[in-house]
Amino acid sequence: MKKDISLKRDKMLKILIVFALISYIFSIPSFSARSGLVHYAPYLFLSGLGGLVFAFCFLHRGFLGFNIDLRVLSPFLFAFYVSIPTVLFSHVFSGVLTLFFLAVSYVVLYFSFMIVANKKQSIKIVCFSFLLFAFYFIFHYVANGDLLKLSNLTSLRFGAYFDNVNAIGVYFLIGLTTSFYLGCSHEKRSDLIFFLIAILFFGLGCLTQSRAFFISAILSVLLLFVLFFKNNKKVIVASSVIFSALVISFFVLPVFSGLRYRFLQMFATLFGDSHEISSITRVLWQQYAFYLGSRHFLFGLGYSGFSIFSGVGTYSHGNFFEIFCDFGFLGLVIFHLPFFFLFSSSFKSKEKTKYLCFSFYLIYAILEFIGMFFYNKEFYVVLSLLSYLSFAKVDFRPFGRCSMVVSFIRI
Repeated sequence: MKKDISLKRDKMLKILIVFALISYIFSIPSFSARSGLVHYAPYLFLSGLGGLVFAFCFLHRGFLGFNIDLRVLSPFLFAFYVSIPTVLFSHVFSGVLTLFFLAVSYVVLYFSFMIVANKKQSIKIVCFSFLLFAFYFIFHYVANGDLLKLSNLTSLRFGAYFDNVNAIGVYFLIGLTTSFYLGCSHEKRSDLIFFLIAILFFGLGCLTQSRAFFISAILSVLLLFVLFFKNNKKVIVASSVIFSALVISFFVLPVFSGLRYRFLQMFATLFGDSHEISSITRVLWQQYAFYLGSRHFLFGLGYSGFSIFSGVGTYSHGNFFEIFCDFGFLGLVIFHLPFFFLFSSSFKSKEKTKYLCFSFYLIYAILEFIGMFFYNKEFYVVLSLLSYLSFAKVDFRPFGRCSMVVSFIRI
């Protein structure tokens, strides 16, 4: 009888953890950049999730009865390190607190995925959370009439209601990558619906007219496709036809005209035939950030150092350059330690989940130079998922011991 009660309790606790996990991930794109009380929704959901994870660990003390993999603590190392140049130069201590919060969120999410204890289900949770946001996104822009006017599809950059439009593109990029992976790794026919979900994410991402989204989406999908179907000639031929049709539609369909125009302007600027302000300022700011970083090579200028000491008043629009300027060479190395650990573990893995990991490595390699993510909540969601997929093998038994096999230093 007592055992049955404990089983029901564990089942209910796990359901609540999954619900809180979905709610937190959904709240990041939906409310993080909004004004008013809704801005604090992600913090509320993360607090609830953290409390549930703590309760689970308390009830099953064996769950923590393992040698902690120190690689999981690397975001804390980065946050501690950032405090040094921030104290010395910029004095933006709120930024340091943000990084500590993100490190905590990373650990909470990592243990949440461990409690789920199913890699494919964990990927589905992330995909479903961003799909909920996609529905919310559609509902908002249909309700205010923007999506109902064909002219708006070609002229407006959708997403500004929720956040910076390029950030919205990244949210849809995460959804696209996870859904396309789930479609490629389908075990039953019903899983093929994830290909339709991937198409939805791609279409919504194009509405943001984000060039970073479009480039990263095409390359990540191609990488996943090659990794999964490199030995299937029929699939390769059929998909090549579909891909060619998509490329042609990009150059022909009016819905892509806004994004197409932004690409043409960018290329014209690169070759000296135009002067698009967005592309020019990004290049200049990144060059200046590199210059300031080289003047403070080891430690940098502290959190928001580029914004303060350059006189620009904003970030450099390049993750690599911003970290180098703000935190120096040491900060650059410490921040990228998790990627080194992850890539090493993924490369040795024999599971197909490594394909998803490789796809995200490619995405963030691109965003490293055309985007910012070291202080973004969704980045730590992806990082925690990749860490779970790469590091942990969990065999949880509610009334036995929970054994966790980790491979610390085996890199």
